[in-house]
Amino acid sequence: MKNLKPSEAKKLLDSESDFRIIDVREMWEYEIVHLPNSELLPISDFQNGITKLNKTDKLLIYCHHGVRSVSVCSYLEQRGFNNVYNLSGGINAWSLEVDDSLALY
Repeated sequence: MKNLKPSEAKKLLDSESDFRIIDVREMWEYEIVHLPNSELLPISDFQNGITKLNKTDKLLIYCHHGVRSVSVCSYLEQRGFNNVYNLSGGINAWSLEVDDSLALY
């Protein structure tokens, strides 16, 4: 797994359009705030959600503070996913460092 600071993730997303952005928080959190173009695959149902992912996809995984996303990244890597990136600090850090228009909670 590659850990990316929000500014690093932003640069990568701006330069490469083939990333899938996966939000592993719960629906109620996603409804408060989420990254544009992100897909919700809650950690509470991730074993079913993994079927929506391809092992060749470039995946940026995020949650609120970066703890759940680390677990999901590790889970994915153990199952043969090689292009897994964790957003360090989660959407909270993204809101503070990249886009302060996003809600904090």
